[in-house]
Amino acid sequence: MNSSTYGLRGTFSESLNASSRGAAEFRREMFYAFWFTQSFQVFSVPPCEINKSGFLRDSLRLCASTCCFSLYTKDIAMHIRNSSIKDFAGRSRILLLIFILLTLCAGCASLNTSSELEKKELFWPSAPFDPKIQWVKGIHNRNDAGVEKSFWRKVVDFVAGEETDGISKPYGVYADAEERVFVADSAQGVVHQFNLKEKEYSLIGGGEKRVFRVPIAITGDDVGNLYITDSAAATVFRYNIRDKILTPFLAGTIEKPTGIAFNSKKRLLYISDTANHQIFVYDLHGRERTRIGRRGDRAGQLNFPTDIFIDSAGDLYVTDALNARIQIFSAEGKFLAMFGSAGDTAGYFAKPKGVAVDSEGHIYVSDAMQDSVQVFNRKGVLMLDFGEKGSGPGQFWMPSGVFIDKNDTIYVGDAYNQRVQIFKYLKNREEKSAVPGRK
Repeated sequence: MNSSTYGLRGTFSESLNASSRGAAEFRREMFYAFWFTQSFQVFSVPPCEINKSGFLRDSLRLCASTCCFSLYTKDIAMHIRNSSIKDFAGRSRILLLIFILLTLCAGCASLNTSSELEKKELFWPSAPFDPKIQWVKGIHNRNDAGVEKSFWRKVVDFVAGEETDGISKPYGVYADAEERVFVADSAQGVVHQFNLKEKEYSLIGGGEKRVFRVPIAITGDDVGNLYITDSAAATVFRYNIRDKILTPFLAGTIEKPTGIAFNSKKRLLYISDTANHQIFVYDLHGRERTRIGRRGDRAGQLNFPTDIFIDSAGDLYVTDALNARIQIFSAEGKFLAMFGSAGDTAGYFAKPKGVAVDSEGHIYVSDAMQDSVQVFNRKGVLMLDFGEKGSGPGQFWMPSGVFIDKNDTIYVGDAYNQRVQIFKYLKNREEKSAVPGRK
């Protein structure tokens, strides 16, 4: 065999080997491209859609894509080590890697999308009447409160689900002057703290050892403490917000504590004992001062009282649940007024829950069976009702606790929609004139 023939065979053999290597490289690139496509699909789908349309499939797809990305990065490193970066294949791989990184980052940016309800302009009553109530937003988890997550927290949420810091079954709601919203979650046995000003989120009573059994209602005093009723544990807890210390305040003295409110003028705590049909009054040292009511259906008597609220004048409002009415007492416990009767239409109560009062004396009562909040004047005349059954903005599924702060912001626990909805009472001309189409 002459040298020229050998040279041709060598060239042909090398060509075949190069072709074989090229085919292998092509197959590997196609493998990588396929899984990168799967990764992009996962990252570009909102979390709620993943949960609805194949959580296991997309989780496995994400894991495989992550492994593939790691192998591809290693492959690039080996290629750079063994060849010049100026060669076409090297440059192509580097560009592809950069593209994938940018794609993943863009996809992860979608993780920033808050699960907050779509912003809508909702007012009650509807046009052409003068607006009184405006829907502001709904809060289910930290995203809705504007709290940012780290990149890896977002990835973990994608794989494991985003329910770890979400509200499961809200009941009582309380908001302080620092724009912190506290939500008693009776299903998880925790209190969620959303700091709307500082964009922070934390849990009270969370961790491996569960402290609360069934937290129901929350109030705060004037020195930075929260008071949380736990009906199942027959305990009222005190939580120091600054020091983050949670301790029992009253244990065993109230059979089934539910509603709770603080009278800032008298510096007294009012606590409803649903099982004993009374309202207990304590000072901040845990000493009992008096009791209000006893079981019955007459004026001043109670039948399974639940939620309570104290207005700016110091008067006490009580949801008298099985009497289907609201009763009003003075700070000393003197009966002042009552209104309401059983029924399943507006103006009546089917299952009254939360009660609160705005700065102008309007009384708000949530009804879990009617899926609405009704607004009455002091005489018990229905002024307005808002909400209906559903899961959209301004809709309810068994609303529970109601709280109104000094700025007339209204917080409503929306129990089975797993959120708190925030509304605003429009009391002045400037607020009303800002409503589109109404002057």
